[in-house]
Amino acid sequence: MYTDLGHFTQLSFRIAFTGVVYPCLILSYTGQAAFLSMNLTDVDSIFHKCIPKPVFWPVFILGTFASIAASQAVISAAFSVIKQCYSLGCFPQVKIVY
Repeated sequence: MYTDLGHFTQLSFRIAFTGVVYPCLILSYTGQAAFLSMNLTDVDSIFHKCIPKPVFWPVFILGTFASIAASQAVISAAFSVIKQCYSLGCFPQVKIVY
């Protein structure tokens, strides 16, 4: 997980991960496993079919926004790693335009 420790402390990330992220992942995977154990034929699209119909579109929109935020985090992390490697002389000479 790419974290920006300039804005948050390590303790805040540990608390957020153990109190929010990890329980949400466990609940999600447990729910998908329970759905799959009851519906063995829906293996191809388990994520979309295990969401209840009344909340499908809010979950879909939230997932879209989460993937947009994650892609921005990957871009920022890649830029940061390349810039640090360039500063340390570990990366070939390139011009960084931003």
